[in-house]
Amino acid sequence: MLKEFKGLLIVAAIVAALVAGVFARVATWDRTDSIRFSRDFQNGYFWGSQVMKDARLIGPGSEDAPQGFGRWVRFFDSYVDIYDRVYNEAADRENDYWLDYPPLRLLIMSIWAKSIREQNPTLEKPSSPDVAPLLVFNGLMEILSAVAMFYLVRLWITRIRAQRPGKQWKISADTFAFGAALLVWFNPACLLNSHGWPQWDIWIVPFFIFAALSASCSRWILCGLLLGTAAFLKGQILIVSAFFPLWAFFSEGRMAGLRVLAGWVGAFVGVASPWLLKGFGPYMWIIVDALLLAPIIWLTWKGRIGQATWSLVAAIGVLVFLGWNFKGSFTWLEIGFHYGSTRYAEMFSGVVYNVPAALAHLGWNLKDPIYTLHLSHDHSLALPSIRIMLMVVYLALLLIAAYSVSFHARRHRSEVLLAMACPWILMFALLGQMHERYLLWGALMSAAAAILRPSLFLLYLTLSLGTCAMILTVMLKQAHEEILPPSVAFLDQYAALANIVFSIIMAGAFLYVAWAPFRHATSEILKRVKSWRTIEA
Repeated sequence: MLKEFKGLLIVAAIVAALVAGVFARVATWDRTDSIRFSRDFQNGYFWGSQVMKDARLIGPGSEDAPQGFGRWVRFFDSYVDIYDRVYNEAADRENDYWLDYPPLRLLIMSIWAKSIREQNPTLEKPSSPDVAPLLVFNGLMEILSAVAMFYLVRLWITRIRAQRPGKQWKISADTFAFGAALLVWFNPACLLNSHGWPQWDIWIVPFFIFAALSASCSRWILCGLLLGTAAFLKGQILIVSAFFPLWAFFSEGRMAGLRVLAGWVGAFVGVASPWLLKGFGPYMWIIVDALLLAPIIWLTWKGRIGQATWSLVAAIGVLVFLGWNFKGSFTWLEIGFHYGSTRYAEMFSGVVYNVPAALAHLGWNLKDPIYTLHLSHDHSLALPSIRIMLMVVYLALLLIAAYSVSFHARRHRSEVLLAMACPWILMFALLGQMHERYLLWGALMSAAAAILRPSLFLLYLTLSLGTCAMILTVMLKQAHEEILPPSVAFLDQYAALANIVFSIIMAGAFLYVAWAPFRHATSEILKRVKSWRTIEA
């Protein structure tokens, strides 16, 4: 009877959270109507409509368009070809492509535009009600993120408590995990980003959390597959992806790191196979992928992870070779990834509080050299640019973060949960070209640790509310609102101070994670030095 009552209580809590979350999202959408950033969903609709027009499913020539499955075939052919067309047309614009969507994001936007234009072929600009399918998709990704967070936190709470089997715990691991999931589901920055702006940054969050869960269970190939797939939704995840092979390397050696890379590249090449295998004719990529994946699935099913890794590497090599030598297209790579990374070469975009923003207030530019050595009147030597310096510092700290997460994971320490947020926090704190929205990823990942200590909950609140303030400032300014809310106005007025404060907070989060591994590594080095001195004596 008690178990049944407990089960009903859990179901009621989940249903209540879902209903309250849906109401919060609807309210966020309704109350941000006057400051909504409609340019982003209109841009997605434009490119989705271009796919429809190129397929002659709308506009001139659409009278003879097929119905049913044939209509989807023509739609997909146009979707695959659009990168080549945009690439060729941009030759007269100095390769200014305008399109910067990676393939899977473009596919989702194209399907959304298709669903609207099938009903209203002449609609050139979507209105707010037309965005409902994207908002629902955002909500589904938020639910997936909360579910992934639940399982990640429950796994590590269980492992941490297993170190102290004799202690009686008042709060169950499931309760802690449910609390972390609620922090993701009701995150204010996530609500504003996904249902106020709206943007699509939430799409990669469940992939990252499930990748962290896979890494926690030593499922390295699956971890890489998730990261590689997510890159085709938002390319920013590529910046933090190196964290996982480094984690695998420090935890289980170089073969584990190679398995992450194999899974990552496998997903990358697999998703890109419609372009890589274009020279073989329509849909030949499905047959080739199936033939290459069959032995990999069989080997993995049998548990032969090492063989599966090398089979996956061989499959990747075959696909790349075929694409390179049989007229495969690589325009998706240039437009979907490279163009977006170089399009806005600025210290920051929008309203951002981090180290590059602080440097920008001091007059620095992203391409400025760190220092110029004047060797003589006619000769000088410019050191690397600010951009390169920040990237080097970021990679060095990412290496430390990866070592720290493996250190804490081996010892089943609670710091492991915050360590998983460090790649996103470091990325936002140190790198140029950041948008205000990008701190959302660090804020959501910090929810894993927020339920453990009040200080970590305060960190979660600071990152989340700080992201809200930055996003809201941009939304209000683009809507030409003259009066800012007091808290937002304060941050906007004292931006230089905000840069320093947020940089210190993010540095503190990193030091919290890295301090114990640093002490351990230092003590090990000192022990070895003492032993060498003893031997020499």
